[in-house]
Amino acid sequence: MVWRGCLNGSSKAGVYGTYLPYARQIKRLGERLNELEKRMEGVHSPQLNGMPRGTRRYSLNDDMARYDELMMRVQSLWAEAQPIKSEILNCIDKPTGTPSIRSLRAKVY
Repeated sequence: MVWRGCLNGSSKAGVYGTYLPYARQIKRLGERLNELEKRMEGVHSPQLNGMPRGTRRYSLNDDMARYDELMMRVQSLWAEAQPIKSEILNCIDKPTGTPSIRSLRAKVY
């Protein structure tokens, strides 16, 4: 994605439009990480119901590998989104033509 900062006259929708997909994806992955953490903390016991099933059995190692994969995806997205978020915050914090306190005091007195 190409980020055009607040100095280039980008609209508010354009600014947030570049960051929001990152934020949404990070939130979704975070929720999946939480679910996976709960599953890993739970007791793993075999289910004996007599019904035939496939040969693939999931273990704690599978959950840990999936957790590591999701964590790497979150960190990668966070690294990409951080400069955009910083630029947005800089645009918000930057004064935009509003008079300073000193100039207002000078006009009042």
